[in-house]
Order: sequence, then structure tokens, then C-alpha cells
Amino acid sequence: NLIFGTRMALYFAALVWMQWLLERRIHALEKTSGRQYGGQCLRRLLQLQAFVLLIGSLMIGPALPLLLSGQMTLITIFLWAALGLGACFMAANVIASALAIWALFRSVRGLRDALQPQMLQHTPSDVRGSLEGALRYNRAQAIAVAL
Repeated sequence: NLIFGTRMALYFAALVWMQWLLERRIHALEKTSGRQYGGQCLRRLLQLQAFVLLIGSLMIGPALPLLLSGQMTLITIFLWAALGLGACFMAANVIASALAIWALFRSVRGLRDALQPQMLQHTPSDVRGSLEGALRYNRAQAIAVAL
């Protein structure tokens, strides 16, 4: 049971950490491009996930003695509360993931539009090469996050 709990805690921490890294990437995209990609909404969803994990971890302390005592009414209440917290966490996780994927693909589309020939008529070749490299990087990142 201890190994299972540790693995679950590490799994949830990794989920939040990866989404936090994506949020930082989207924040950087917003800063450099001057466009809105939903970074503030993603930040709020991550805060909700962290809050749910905190409440869930604080519930473990009182729940363990209840399991040992056999008081079924209180155990049932804790189980329903844990189920609700888990559903809230997963819903926020799915919405945040979808928002991050949408934002990354939107940035790919913006770069692709910027690389159209009529937009690059007077652009130096090194800038064009830099934009093409950024497009390749963004496209690969968007596909990796979507998978």
C-alpha cells in the first residue's frame, strides 16, 4: 500500500509539473508574440489541480484511523469526498491539456501564416531561417503534447 501511494503521488506530481512546464511555454509565447493563447486560464486550472491535491493529501491523515476503526458512515463520507476530488482533478487535467494543445497548434498556425511568401518579401534569409526553425520546433512540440 505504501508503494502504491508513493507511485500515485509521484504520478500526480509529474502530471502537474508537466502542465506547469507547458504553462510556462505558453506564457513565453504570449509574451513574445503579443497574442493571447489562454495562459491565464491554464494557470488557474493548474492552481485548481494543486489545491485539490493539497486537500486530498490532507484528507489522508484522518482517513487512515477511520479505516482501522471500521466506522462505515465516516469511511463512506471520506470515500465520496475523495471520489469528488479525483473527478475535479481529472476534469481540470483534461481541460488544461486540451487548452495547451489548442494553444500550441494555434501558435503553429500563426507561424505558418507568417511564413507565407507574400509576408516574407523583404525579410532577410537568416530571419526566415529562424522562423522556419521555430515552426519546426513548435510543430514537433504540439504533436508531442497531443500524443
